[in-house]
Amino acid sequence: MANINIDGLLDLLTVLSWLVTFYLMARAFIRALQEHGPTNVLLRRTHVLTRKVISALLVSVVLNLVALSVIFVQPQEIGVVISAFFPNGLRPQPLDPGLGFVVPFLERAVIYPLYRQTYSISNTDLQRGDITVDESISSRTQDGQEIFFDASVIFRIQPDRVNEVHQFWQDRYTDDFVRPLVRGAIRDAASQFAVAEIYTQRRFELTKVRVISLLEKPMADNGLILENFILRNITFPPDYAASIERKQIAEQEALRSEIEIQVKENQAEQVRKVAQGEADAVVIKAQADAEALRLVTEVLQNNPDLLNYEYIKKLAPNVQLMLVPNNAPVILPLPGASLQADQNAPTPLTPVVPPAGLSSEAPLSQFEPVVTPSPAPTATPLTN
Repeated sequence: MANINIDGLLDLLTVLSWLVTFYLMARAFIRALQEHGPTNVLLRRTHVLTRKVISALLVSVVLNLVALSVIFVQPQEIGVVISAFFPNGLRPQPLDPGLGFVVPFLERAVIYPLYRQTYSISNTDLQRGDITVDESISSRTQDGQEIFFDASVIFRIQPDRVNEVHQFWQDRYTDDFVRPLVRGAIRDAASQFAVAEIYTQRRFELTKVRVISLLEKPMADNGLILENFILRNITFPPDYAASIERKQIAEQEALRSEIEIQVKENQAEQVRKVAQGEADAVVIKAQADAEALRLVTEVLQNNPDLLNYEYIKKLAPNVQLMLVPNNAPVILPLPGASLQADQNAPTPLTPVVPPAGLSSEAPLSQFEPVVTPSPAPTATPLTN
């Protein structure tokens, strides 16, 4: 949004009024020459100034006086009035934003900004004429290293002390006061730190504690308010910067080696735990097998026929069942007997007739089952 420019409007009206006045005066002079001749006009025997000319002249003078007396101060500005009516040459109360008035030819207003101003000290993009100026701040640290700072200071003028700023600094407060104050404060603060502390953990203390504390009071004593101090960049000499880079690389390599060692230790621990688990599993399995074998041994000692029973269960799909008297011998290939399948293969058993004297109505409890394996099937060739 454009600023309101009442001063410019009054100046424009004043210029136009004077142009109109000069035009009317020239017109009246030319008419007088035509009507009365040059001799009468030059000898002032006729009146050249008419009422229109006099009226235009008065309007121009009034507009000129008004333009010189009316001052419009923008909202972000304040005016210092230089006056001939006060001993120190300044009106005690400055002109606040809005319309203000001064006495023409005896008072004059100087406008100062109230908004925040930024002063930057940098080694880049700074031109003075055709020469590039390095404005970065050079300082020596506590251990003798030279470093360079790029910084910015944000400040503003105290409205109620603008007369002091004008009286002591005028419009030179930035170059003649803020600039050397900032440079000196940074140098004093940096000299209390080692170079390793500045670019690491104590940088915040350097900027927020030391530098700001060195700037606030002097600026307040001169009518300025420090809003913020920004340390934008720290530059080290090339040799020291290279040593810092080498140190950082070495630290990163050491950290990477530590990580690799930790990873290998973790892998070894994982392998050890897996081996320990497998060994524990083998021990547990061996203990379980031993316990099972012990239980089987105890059962067989108490039940000797259990082995035959289990063997019969294994042969169940290939056996035939017959009833024989309980006092008849059992025809059964016991485990451990050396039988050859092709020579000693058992022949199918036929039912045994009970001996004479044994009634066919004898109870079944007198018979025992005899199980014999079935003959192995033989292949018969097919004929066409």
